[in-house]
Amino acid sequence: MFFNFEPNVFYTKVNSKKMLIIGIILLSVGLNCLLNKRNFGIAVFSWGISIATLYCTWLCFREYRELKRYADKNQIRKFAMITLTFLIISILLIFIPIYFNYALSIMLGIYILYKEISMYIKNENYYRISFGIGNLMKIIAGLVLIFSPLFFVRFLVNILSVLAIIFGAYLINWAIKNKDNY
Repeated sequence: MFFNFEPNVFYTKVNSKKMLIIGIILLSVGLNCLLNKRNFGIAVFSWGISIATLYCTWLCFREYRELKRYADKNQIRKFAMITLTFLIISILLIFIPIYFNYALSIMLGIYILYKEISMYIKNENYYRISFGIGNLMKIIAGLVLIFSPLFFVRFLVNILSVLAIIFGAYLINWAIKNKDNY
């Protein structure tokens, strides 16, 4: 089977063909996400996060089914809401990744600004106001998230694309060095 990796023999000649294919896939996806100026990279990034949230949905649903046997109604309701939240997030990330990231960045920016301003107002009556460079950086980050919502997501996509390119090139190089007869 193609996806059967054995951890003890991961870097052997047996797996070199698999590593070559994975390296080519990582290299092509990384280059496409990095060089494509449209929002393809954000969509791929969102689909990857969607897979992770679908896995979290499955784990929460499994826990929900287990709790249904013996737990109280509040705890069961809590896990049902968490499961539903993960499911909605994963569906939104699959079908409308750009707009969901857009809205999420704006909400995160508003939350950061709210927390910092409320902390400043709460501490305003005291003799010494504890408001430093870190708080100013958080306010600037909140404003950037509000006024340029996809900046942070594109930044993360670029970093992950570069890592995918490096890892893909490493796997291709390793597979060519240790090639078994293809």
